[in-house]
Amino acid sequence: MHTSPMVGELTWDLRSLPTAYGLWLVSSLLLLLLGSIIFLERAWAANDHDRPQVRRRHRGPKIYPLVGSQLEIARNLDHLYDWAAAYLREDPTNTIRMKGAFTSGYIVSTVNPQNLEHILKTNFANYPKGETVLEAFKPLLGDGIFNADGEVWKFQRKVAVTEFSSKTMRDFIIDLIQRETYNRLLPLLAKAHSEGSVIDIQDVFMRFGFDNICLLAFGLDMGCLDLSLPEIEFVSAYGDAARLTFRRMLVPRFLYPFLDFLAFLGIGSGSKLRSSVRVVDRFALSIIEKRRKELKSRANHEESPTLEHQMASKFSSRGSDLLSRFLQHDEETHQEEASGKSVKSSNKYLRDIVLNFVLAGRDSSSIALTWFFWLLPQHPEVEKKMVDEVTSIIQARNGSLQEHDSAAKMEGFTYDELREMHYIQATITESMRLYPPIPVESKSALADDCLPDGTFVRKGDRVAFNIYAMGRMESVWGKDCLEFKPQRFLQDGRFVPENSFRYPVFQAGPRTCLGKEMAYTQMKYVLAAILISPYRFQLLSKPSPKGELSLSFQMKEGLLSRVRKV
Repeated sequence: MHTSPMVGELTWDLRSLPTAYGLWLVSSLLLLLLGSIIFLERAWAANDHDRPQVRRRHRGPKIYPLVGSQLEIARNLDHLYDWAAAYLREDPTNTIRMKGAFTSGYIVSTVNPQNLEHILKTNFANYPKGETVLEAFKPLLGDGIFNADGEVWKFQRKVAVTEFSSKTMRDFIIDLIQRETYNRLLPLLAKAHSEGSVIDIQDVFMRFGFDNICLLAFGLDMGCLDLSLPEIEFVSAYGDAARLTFRRMLVPRFLYPFLDFLAFLGIGSGSKLRSSVRVVDRFALSIIEKRRKELKSRANHEESPTLEHQMASKFSSRGSDLLSRFLQHDEETHQEEASGKSVKSSNKYLRDIVLNFVLAGRDSSSIALTWFFWLLPQHPEVEKKMVDEVTSIIQARNGSLQEHDSAAKMEGFTYDELREMHYIQATITESMRLYPPIPVESKSALADDCLPDGTFVRKGDRVAFNIYAMGRMESVWGKDCLEFKPQRFLQDGRFVPENSFRYPVFQAGPRTCLGKEMAYTQMKYVLAAILISPYRFQLLSKPSPKGELSLSFQMKEGLLSRVRKV
């Protein structure tokens, strides 16, 4: 029987339906998406014209339809912070506007101290972290203190402030740093010298920081800085999760469900993020369960703590780690539900709290020390003054200090002695001014606002303060802003802190970093111990290392060095 062309065409269409329909569907969705984007872009632009403050001229990257400032940002990724600093320097009020691609909103970036005070203090309630950041960090940080807003943040902050300000916690931190410095760090330097081996200073300090923060957070000795420099599953997984979380933050939020679906299928970097977070969760939750059992056992006088917990506790009062203290606080006070019933925190909630502190403690001091030891060989006069300061403190304690008096050098330092290291604190502070561990922070505007310099901020805009660029502004630090001068922070030989809205390395206002004192304590201790030791770093890395585009300002290729004796 003869088949009409119409039937023949229909038969062909039916046979090819999966392919043809799929192409049609994808094409239709792309056209719909493009039309929606164009509509939203025009609506946004029209809305801008209704708000003359937004049109106030700022120097900054040009904003194009659809792609916003994304093309120029992409071209400058390898030196993004310096690129942004150049634009900020050119603007009369040191504030610029940028825009993400497609439906992404505007980004207001500023290094104006008055603006920072307004954002971080005066109108603090209008500038939370915002849903974009919270959702990006959710897989790793959950609802922990650094990834929370509102009442959740207030409660955790209140408990944490109490813990960090206690003498018990302060003494515990000193004990941990002393143990890690004299039992691991200095022996590692001695081994590297005797073998003539090359070490990565950044890796060494990251391991040092991870050991300390895990003892502080969990009461668990990870042994990252053992002489063999072992690879540890939890440590590697946590590092991978932090790196991939930053990548997630760079992706437009509307794509998160799609990325999560791909991750579920085992496709893309999201899959690696999921598997890394699973390793982190398994580790953290197992420790929490152990601590709960120990707390219950001690209450019932059934058994002593585990060996790991004894290792952390033998230097101080038992249960000084953050997890144990949060659990003890939980047992004593509980949380009050709306119904008035007393409830205990879930393991997931405790996991979020502790892992947030691990992220903060792992990077900040370690990265600051790395950049410091890159700067130090360029300023031998600074090193001499630091050595003189440490020597005078030891002499004040012991009466004298001979070159061969190694016992005095190995006694360590008390909290009060560390407080007297004014010049060392000034050098650390100056180093972080130029190379802050966290180069950029941002908030989200809850409502329309106007910054002190006249910049209009619309509801939903991201408001970023570029800490790296701020340290390079003549308007803030003077014509010598690019020079390394510790004396900026000294007055009559004593350290004088700068206004935190000019120096937001540790944030400012209600969200000022809780670990600021701990970070200074750790850095001063490590520097003093190394400077009074016979070991020095002989750098092998390039003259101008590049910073990593990541959560923290790590050196992209590390900091390679040999260890020499002086």
